[in-house]
Amino acid sequence: HSTPPIPRPVDPRQANPGRALVEFEEGRGLWPNNAGARFLAGGAAQRLGKHDRAITEFRESIRISETETDASLQLARLYYTFGQFKTARQFAARHLRNRALTSPEAHLIDARAAVEMGNLDAAYKGLDQLAKTIFAGAAVSERASIVRKQDGVDAALKVFEASELDLGEMRNAVAVQSYAALLIDAGKANDAIKVASTLLDKHQDNAEAMEIKGRVLASAGRADEA
Repeated sequence: HSTPPIPRPVDPRQANPGRALVEFEEGRGLWPNNAGARFLAGGAAQRLGKHDRAITEFRESIRISETETDASLQLARLYYTFGQFKTARQFAARHLRNRALTSPEAHLIDARAAVEMGNLDAAYKGLDQLAKTIFAGAAVSERASIVRKQDGVDAALKVFEASELDLGEMRNAVAVQSYAALLIDAGKANDAIKVASTLLDKHQDNAEAMEIKGRVLASAGRADEA
């Protein structure tokens, strides 16, 4: 074969990252410049706690192709975890330049790393960009989280109140949960329940909407309803 076969989904109960890593090493001679194989090898190494090896494999995957895998995102995660915030932002930016936006994670890592570096303007700029996408709920929630740490709960609530989010849409479920949690912390349990109800009223058969309202009711001390 000129290219490696497409891997089949693996039952997590049968996963063996150690064996997988050995097999990737054996296959490297056949496919030394395959970005996907390098990315999978990096994932196996990461699961084994071999972070230096994982970084090497992810970097090789990027060297081969910037667009084929989420190696840049994985490196952003790793470097953020290690407290290397500048490098984390660099890889988050590479991911955003070269891969389709399928989750808000790269934006969030970039914002959090910028905050750790004391650069709030950069954090808010990135979140403003994210707010223009389908992940606006995640952007507003993250901004509110930053504001809360800087200026307290009341200021964080104003972030939600000033937003134009439709809290009845499932795409904004993360914002509903974050907003309700802030309201609970501010002693506004009834308002928190109303916010959660807005989502569930429009999606009465949705398990996530039910779970969010249940958690809010539990936090409000209404265990039986929860």
